[in-house]
Amino acid sequence: MGKYKKLLIPIIFGVFLVSGMIYKLFNHNDHWKFSIPPVGTYSSCRAVELNGDGVLDIVIGGGGLENETSEYGVIAINGKDGSLLWKVESRNQVVASAIFSDIDADGIDDIFIGGRSAQFWALNGKTGQIIWEYLPDYPSMDMENDSTLLSFFNPQWVPDQDADGLKDILVAFGGFVKAPPEQTDRPVGSLMILSAGSGNPLANAMMPDKKETYSTPVVHDFDNNGDPTVIYGSGGETINGGLYAVELSDLMKENLGNSKKLANGEGKGFMAPPVLVDITEDKVLDIVITSFNGTTMAFNGQDFELLWEHRPREKVETYTCAAPVDMNNDGTLDFFATYGIGIWPNIEKSIQVVLDGKNGKELFLDDMGVLQYSSPVVFDFNADGHMDVMLSTNYIASLSGNPENIVTIEGQKRHFTENRVFDLANKTNYRFGKSERGKNLSSTPLLADLDGDGKLDVIVCRMSNSTDFFTEKGLIIERFEIDRSVKSIKWGSYMGPSHDGIYPVN
Repeated sequence: MGKYKKLLIPIIFGVFLVSGMIYKLFNHNDHWKFSIPPVGTYSSCRAVELNGDGVLDIVIGGGGLENETSEYGVIAINGKDGSLLWKVESRNQVVASAIFSDIDADGIDDIFIGGRSAQFWALNGKTGQIIWEYLPDYPSMDMENDSTLLSFFNPQWVPDQDADGLKDILVAFGGFVKAPPEQTDRPVGSLMILSAGSGNPLANAMMPDKKETYSTPVVHDFDNNGDPTVIYGSGGETINGGLYAVELSDLMKENLGNSKKLANGEGKGFMAPPVLVDITEDKVLDIVITSFNGTTMAFNGQDFELLWEHRPREKVETYTCAAPVDMNNDGTLDFFATYGIGIWPNIEKSIQVVLDGKNGKELFLDDMGVLQYSSPVVFDFNADGHMDVMLSTNYIASLSGNPENIVTIEGQKRHFTENRVFDLANKTNYRFGKSERGKNLSSTPLLADLDGDGKLDVIVCRMSNSTDFFTEKGLIIERFEIDRSVKSIKWGSYMGPSHDGIYPVN
């Protein structure tokens, strides 16, 4: 438990009781485990029907070490039994998470996903065959040193821009992996619009501040005038950036100079995408985002003016997207956020905070785990009528819980990972499943009902290598089903149910 809570014995007993009850609720007939030893992931699982058996399947990006080819760049897994449906080779890590649309009219959704070294594909959902590729390999390609081969991050849908009858794709392109933390002169990032039908670039607009970008943009028509607004961020771990809003029509003209600047990164950038949710009760979605320096901010969707901001303490950073959850039952969604304490890449402790959606004040504080890129998801796990939050956490093994007595193997710290459920009604947390050797650095858990039986499926990822925290090896994806009724899952995957950062109204 976090040192910030003084728990009474009955509450502690209740935590162990609830944790045990969750374990007993596991349906072992619907459990499976998928494993590929030489592969890791920075991607998050998405659910989609691919093989026509009525059970949603799993798609995730993968890969090996940076700048190494992998036969498991994109992986499709049978949702029924965890077997491999198909795989696609990649020249580098596929770090984005997929979106879906049936562009070849075969009745099965196709997959759109990208990653490092300018990789982006449209893949046939049934077979994994490449429909189109943004940039195929060429003989002189230098993945490590060519600063034009940046990374594609999570794509988003925008209205049809090339009149082919298909929605098109907005995606951020940036991030030069080879650049060390102290290097501030880096390739400028951009926002790109790709044709979903052909993969052809329809627009490529550079960041207005000439900085790098890693942040997934979100798209919404705040004014309801047919010209959606794109909310996007620039900057990085050590590069100052900003948060901006621009009309899609200006982006299509490759003019980000008309962007409105909502916030400055204060020496760092905006890495995590925003959440769009109505917290002002005016039926217009507002914007909630956390900058890399750990400042969570809310902006009014009517005029983009700042509503509130909060930073839990100095020297915190985050890569994660806050999860909307009404903790204080006042009808306004609050925000569960997790922050690393320290300065990248030296993060060895994390804190979790719930911020009041009305004013940004702290409602809850805990301190679970170490460095984490993955984001929280929301569900009523203990069926008490109050929403809980699940967060994948990593920790460093120690003897008898003493942080001064670290367990090492040949001088390397030994890491474990587990999924924690934060029972916000009782201001405590408990473990979901077992603690496992290894780590989950950046894959957000997926909550879904894969087989349509009305029960909750939880799909989690980890890498089994327990000594090297950043080595992408030992990928394990596991499905658990628990006997909890699924009526609706409002926030059960990275960037929400539609993967667009928008909290559903109904």
